Amino acid sequence: MPNVFQSIAADYFEMEYKKVTPDENTTTSFDSRLPVYNGEDASIANFSPSPTTDDVSGLLKKKNVEKEAVVEPSRQQWDNKVQYILACVAFAVGLGNLWRFPFLCQKNGGGVFLVPYGIMLLIEGIPLFALELAIGQRLRKGPLHIWAEINPCLYGIGVSSFVVSFLCGCYYNTVVSWCLYYFFKSFKYPLPWSSCPSNNETVTPSCQSQGPTTYFWYRKTLEISPSIDATPGFVWHIALSILVAWIIVFLSMVKGIKSSGKVIYFTALFPYVVLIIFFFRGITLPHFYEGIIYMFKPDFSKLWDPEVWLEAATQIFFSLSLSFGGLIAMSSYMPIENNCYRDAIVVAIINCSTSLFAGIVVFSVLGHMAHTKYTACTESGLNETCVLEDFLKNTVSGTGMAFITFTEAINNFGTFSPLFSILFFSMLMSLGFGSMFGTLQGVLTSLSEMQMLSGIRREICTGMTCLISFVVAMIFATTSGEYILQIFDEFSATIPLLIIAFFECIAVAHVYGTKKFCDDIHMMCGERPNLFIVLCWKYISPIAMLIIFISYTFLLCQHGVSYTMYNPLAKDGVTEKALLPAWGHILAVCLTLTCTGSIPLFFVLRYFKLVAYEPEKPSYFPETELRAKFAVDEHEPNILERMII
Repeated sequence: MPNVFQSIAADYFEMEYKKVTPDENTTTSFDSRLPVYNGEDASIANFSPSPTTDDVSGLLKKKNVEKEAVVEPSRQQWDNKVQYILACVAFAVGLGNLWRFPFLCQKNGGGVFLVPYGIMLLIEGIPLFALELAIGQRLRKGPLHIWAEINPCLYGIGVSSFVVSFLCGCYYNTVVSWCLYYFFKSFKYPLPWSSCPSNNETVTPSCQSQGPTTYFWYRKTLEISPSIDATPGFVWHIALSILVAWIIVFLSMVKGIKSSGKVIYFTALFPYVVLIIFFFRGITLPHFYEGIIYMFKPDFSKLWDPEVWLEAATQIFFSLSLSFGGLIAMSSYMPIENNCYRDAIVVAIINCSTSLFAGIVVFSVLGHMAHTKYTACTESGLNETCVLEDFLKNTVSGTGMAFITFTEAINNFGTFSPLFSILFFSMLMSLGFGSMFGTLQGVLTSLSEMQMLSGIRREICTGMTCLISFVVAMIFATTSGEYILQIFDEFSATIPLLIIAFFECIAVAHVYGTKKFCDDIHMMCGERPNLFIVLCWKYISPIAMLIIFISYTFLLCQHGVSYTMYNPLAKDGVTEKALLPAWGHILAVCLTLTCTGSIPLFFVLRYFKLVAYEPEKPSYFPETELRAKFAVDEHEPNILERMII
């Protein structure tokens, strides 16, 4: 362990010893300097030595703890395990699973992309997902105080998660509002993006050159400006859509997990119903297999491209919604004896399977659309080179996948196109709201821990948070809003989340201690974590994230900080890359520092005792009952475990 971690741990345990005050029910052992709790009803025994076999046998005679769940008093909990799993799935499975994974798979070698994707899932995705669920369930607190309990100097990790969750919630719900706008427009027949508008039977020239779906997205929906430097106007229908989106979030979150838990049944399951409907619709379309073959067509040369591995790692990392604090907050409401280790593996596999299934659905539809264009090209009689792969290569990522490419494919569904459009955008809204609930849960839990709104009812606190978020989101309701949203997405989520996750691994593996963490999981779940997972926590995952960060920074310096700009005269479509202006660079730096600056700031302030702070109270953890429930004895590590742990 590096010296700095040893110093932090020593300071922390010295502080913990000083704040323990023995009372009439507590005796202090001179040798251990740790309190030993006497009495049958003592439920908090964080510092008590492990019970002997006689102690456990006596306890089993007095209480039938094998049949009783260990329940923490006066703490909100999920109604049932299914509700909790669905909440984790809804939070993890988001819009990126549907419109980013298929594009990355198609761009980075087809089926070959699954190799780095699967490896990154094993060394990065599952270990970090399990870490957040386990530490949240063990320490029974939100993302702020949980790191301060491990060590007061780590309080900044929780603050960073809070800031990132708030800023991401502001722009993410804007994307959901776009889906909401398209959802209401889908009730028209024909669909408003199915044909170009005309004036006195004359088709609008710009629409004719771009296509109706592209024209409707950029010119009618976003009313987008030609560049980020252009004088922005205000788009009222987008502002109204953002307002409706935040009202829905407020009504769903107003009672905490008691209200959001009920909504989660719909937001988690409905997208799968729609995906299955689109799957069967897609495989009944002529030449659907062309798209699936193209998506999984292997290009083994891509395995040697470091950028492919970088994109696989970032996709795994962000598709699982790590470091937002939402997973920690949700798992803290689970019973202490829940098998969080198994939950993490199940949810991570569901998430990645959803990405794969969504890719098959999307490309089955796009395969049919590409073949239709190819046939029209060959039958046109014009001197054009018609190649099927060229039409499939025009697939775009991000919002373009949903609002341009897929809407164009839905136009080919004939009379039933409005129905499929309604289903498609209602699915996107469900995915978006499911992720929003988890993000906002992390924000509200952090606000509660900060006691910034102490004495205020939860309904008012939730309403104030949604109102402030709505006001901030108004910058995305301008004609330059989509450009600013790109900056927020890049510099308030991508880089900061990577930094936060890195310090989470350091905090748990090197400050809290992997041995203690594994013992805690053993007592909570009845089984110890796999040694490979432990190895990832301590070494592999931090090193992988460090490599990703260095590579990402290198590429950023090499290509510059750019954004995707609307330009109907662009050579390869209607968008092109452009460098951010000076104020855009300043905004990017400010966002990154705002999201991550609290980590070194609180470390310095608390390590050098420059500010006074209240020590964290030990979290609820009935060690004696859990050892008896799962018949857990003191674990004797083998040679391999001693080397790793």
